[in-house]
Amino acid sequence: FAETTACDQERFKKFFHGMLNEGVYLAPSAYEAGFVSIAHTDEDLNNSIEAAAKVFKTLWPKFLINSSFGSIPTRNMRAGWSF
Repeated sequence: FAETTACDQERFKKFFHGMLNEGVYLAPSAYEAGFVSIAHTDEDLNNSIEAAAKVFKTLWPKFLINSSFGSIPTRNMRAGWSF
């Protein structure tokens, strides 16, 4: 409980609204969970991952610039991760 209530609400709000601006709707509370279903296509998942990477880059630019990835990773559910 202590870890959950210690989350950065303001950062979550920025992430939530950034994802919404990218066309990805998440639960509006940092305390809720999201689920993937069989209705989500590989394209849906890849678009969500790319949107999250784009939003993360605006919130934590040093993380992605200094990461060992070298680029934003994407995921194809059948092929695995690509960089």
